[in-house]
Amino acid sequence: MSGLTAKLAKDLDDCIIENFADQIELETALARIEKREDLANPAVIAALATCADCAPVQKRLGNLPAAALREGLGIALAGTLRPPAALLARALHDGAARSVDAKLVLAVKGKKPLPAFANPDRLPAPVHAKTKQVMTRDELEVFVRILVAGGEPPTEDYTPASLAALGRALVLGWLAFGGDPKHRWAALAPAPFFDDATARDLAAYAVELAPRVAMFSKAQVLVDALGVMDSRVALGELLAIATKLRTRSVQTRARAVFDAAAKRMGVKEHDLADKLMPTKARPGEEIKVIKTTAKAFVKRLEQRMVESITFSLRDFIEDVLQHPIAHPAAANVLFAAKTKGKPLLFTIVGDALQDVTGTLVAAPAPSEISVVHPIELSTKQLADWKQRLPVQPFAQLARPLEHLATTKALLRHVHDLRGKITTPRKLFGLEGLGWKRGATPGGRFNELARELHGVTATLSFVPGVFLVPGMTTDQRLEGVSIVANKPQPLAFSEIARELALL
Repeated sequence: MSGLTAKLAKDLDDCIIENFADQIELETALARIEKREDLANPAVIAALATCADCAPVQKRLGNLPAAALREGLGIALAGTLRPPAALLARALHDGAARSVDAKLVLAVKGKKPLPAFANPDRLPAPVHAKTKQVMTRDELEVFVRILVAGGEPPTEDYTPASLAALGRALVLGWLAFGGDPKHRWAALAPAPFFDDATARDLAAYAVELAPRVAMFSKAQVLVDALGVMDSRVALGELLAIATKLRTRSVQTRARAVFDAAAKRMGVKEHDLADKLMPTKARPGEEIKVIKTTAKAFVKRLEQRMVESITFSLRDFIEDVLQHPIAHPAAANVLFAAKTKGKPLLFTIVGDALQDVTGTLVAAPAPSEISVVHPIELSTKQLADWKQRLPVQPFAQLARPLEHLATTKALLRHVHDLRGKITTPRKLFGLEGLGWKRGATPGGRFNELARELHGVTATLSFVPGVFLVPGMTTDQRLEGVSIVANKPQPLAFSEIARELALL
């Protein structure tokens, strides 16, 4: 590293401790170096490569011209250093420099050959967004090897469509070559590049593979890949798998992945499902699409009522009032527009909103729109609205209510369940209402838990429900335990109603 000043070496040595960098000291040292040295100097680059695993250094080196970076990393490689693959890729991916340093390519390639499906000669090469030049074979191999190593290759300069084509080729190649678990990177690493069409195809493959013997693990990898995508279409596919697939292991995995991805993206499950409702169908399928879409939407309305999940006024207008299927399906449902004042109760009649007397009303902005639970109404309000809405798409105003003021009252109400005999089918039915199964040692579970508005109810039964198809032993209920921080009449009533279904 001739030409490197002693002061620069000291600054770097001070912030390197047993190959780990103190981030604060490193930032201070880098600030001193930037004032005193030319970062584009190959000798400086070679010196900085000693701590190039650290994000602040990678960021600074990654912004340098590729030619200078190649020369500097070449100096480093002449010694004993092996700079991170991401920096090596940055040095190689500049479309203006077609003759790449062989030492840099070899440093990334390593000794292990790529799997056949990842052979650069078989893959579509990304296209540079500005120059329209296609990535060279060496650049593509470096790119793929960074994916193999779990790194983040430089993607910002390439067109999304060409990256999507590369990602699709990798994941479908992985499936075509048997889906070897040790090469699962081919599904997960390029997932951020996938487009909506690939998301739909991978979801279809996951559903197809899930019930097959020894194939469910591949389906789980595809589910994980959908969770990495951070797209609404991928979230919608995950939600469909989590709610419709019968293979429990993959369904459970899809639910967990969906919950994590939705939380990361700030998307609520019901809002997403509403946004993804179709507005039209292919010729000949109109009646089927209308019936299935309306049925699912009405079910979500009931869930919103039970779980107190609101619409924003904007979503209510876009996803209910302006939707050709949701609008008529929501007729005769009682809603409330909640602001700081008294809630405005209304229902949908044609293209208008009306109160209990039939007077036209308008939801104030801003407001949250909720599906009213009957336990929230006074006796008079409930009677008046029952007369106003005698027929409804789900049990709302006619819903059985249990007015239970305390946890002890709920426990007394469900006490008679102890010793009752029920079927696995009825217990599985509780899962559709929001109950979650407990641990499954030996392939069976003997607990279901329900969390609602801060109340947790746990139902236990013996001998336990087996997850193996065909094993349908009747179950004896052992009892229900309740944990609640404070009284929740709505939650108490719903838990009592759901347990009564057994």
